Amino acid sequence: MVSRISRDELKDRLDRTIPTTLVEALPPMYYEDAHLPGALNINHDQVDALAPTLLPDKDAEIVVYCANTPCPNSELAAERLARLGYTRVFEYVEGKQDWIEAGYPTESGPAPSPAPEAKPETPETKADTREQVRQLVALVEQGRFLDAFDAFYADDVTMQENGNPPTVGKAANRTREEQFVGYVAEIRENRAASVIVDGDRSVINWVAEYTGVDGKRLRFDQVAHQTWRDGKIISERFFYDSAALA
Repeated sequence: MVSRISRDELKDRLDRTIPTTLVEALPPMYYEDAHLPGALNINHDQVDALAPTLLPDKDAEIVVYCANTPCPNSELAAERLARLGYTRVFEYVEGKQDWIEAGYPTESGPAPSPAPEAKPETPETKADTREQVRQLVALVEQGRFLDAFDAFYADDVTMQENGNPPTVGKAANRTREEQFVGYVAEIRENRAASVIVDGDRSVINWVAEYTGVDGKRLRFDQVAHQTWRDGKIISERFFYDSAALA
């Protein structure tokens, strides 16, 4: 179970030197720019790979944070730590932005411990992909489309719908996601009807019904085929009956 901790509670613990392990669940570039004093760097999609080395004591008090309240990484990382058997996991939901705005100190520079070398695919790494897919589905089913996109899509991702030309790059594809989110006025149904994961590939049958800002009701029954690398989607192709959207 993951509990929450406030900024003042965390600051008090650190001031009183109560043993507390801080974990920033953001990519290294953001960690290196600024992080809470003494924090480790474990991005949300690297928990399974790095936690056994960087967090050997499963009974230690661990506080996970990321950028700010909208950032989903701390929640994803904290929940994963709890599932791995860590017994005292806390989430600092407001995150680094809240800490800095309060005038509290930060540090900069790379993480003190290097990440372990990449390992060949095993049944365990296949299980990791299943967990990433599970987290992705959970966010999308909550209507947190942009959070899911930010957390699980690679910078060089390629996305394609049916036989249309692919859209390349995270920035270009995020713009498309933003346009879709801006169009949706109401979510009537949004679920993964079925999910298949095989190694670094996953297939999700999405069933959804939305009402647009123009009052038009759209129903999707589509299949998304995804390829994963290092916990991120590097390619995704959607298959659906375009006539059904007319």
